Amino acid sequence: MNLFKTPAELGETYLLFRNMENYPFTMPSELPADANSILELKLSELVEKLKKGPITKTLPPEEKPEEKKPEQKKEEAKDIKPAQAAPPVKAAEQKPAEKKPAEAKPASPPAPAAPAPPKTPPMDFLVDFGPKAGATPGNWNNLDDISNGRINNLISSDGRKSDVSLIVDDEFSATHDLGSKSDKIFPKTAGQDGFMVTGNGSIGKGNNLGVIRIENLEPKSIYNITIFASRSGPAGSKFASKFTIKGAKDTILCSDALDNKEKAVSANNVVPDASNTITINVTPYSQSGMQQEYGCINVLELKEVQNKR
Repeated sequence: MNLFKTPAELGETYLLFRNMENYPFTMPSELPADANSILELKLSELVEKLKKGPITKTLPPEEKPEEKKPEQKKEEAKDIKPAQAAPPVKAAEQKPAEKKPAEAKPASPPAPAAPAPPKTPPMDFLVDFGPKAGATPGNWNNLDDISNGRINNLISSDGRKSDVSLIVDDEFSATHDLGSKSDKIFPKTAGQDGFMVTGNGSIGKGNNLGVIRIENLEPKSIYNITIFASRSGPAGSKFASKFTIKGAKDTILCSDALDNKEKAVSANNVVPDASNTITINVTPYSQSGMQQEYGCINVLELKEVQNKR
């Protein structure tokens, strides 16, 4: 008998039975001449199985087609040699820089020498000898004690205080105020009085020698010394004075003090002795072998003329 007229009908029947019993069957593209007979046989086999009971065969899980992995080309094994390090890149060879001759720079002018510290201006000391009543004001050094007179730290004529001291080293005979009242050389108060010595012991203490010592002088300085002596008296009086200045060497000055108004005697460039001291001895001065009666000193000026401080 012919159950299926066409291949399509045969295919539909196949799918139905396949789902029921998972019976493998390959669907041909064209049915053979005996297709019906084959199906009839298969159908009869199926009917017999159904009579025996339900089919419990579990269909195997549908196999999924394997995913094709990209084929890897097999490369022929080659001898792989260890990679050789690339030769180091040679740094650009640096040529030593050519030394250019140093340009001659103009010589710098020598630095100016530091200015030397200013020297202390030279000092000029003025001393008035005589009674207090005739003291000279201002920057004068007044001395009235004929025995133990002393002035420490003499004041310079410009008012500066010094380390110089003036001392009566051997006492005089007396003071007087009968000197010149002229101010042509020194102020009147300074010239009109002074200290006296006597050659015959007739006045005061009768001393014929008075000594003045000036100490603490600058060791590298030199001095000009000026002395003024004046004493009035009756005609024929003898008032000549002798001044012996002792420093590095001795210098002698003489002055006729009788009624003297404007004459002073000076010794220049006097150098102190090794102890930085200058000493002045005052005595009456004998002329032509005749002993003078009196000697005196009214004013002393000690002027520093070379200062190496």
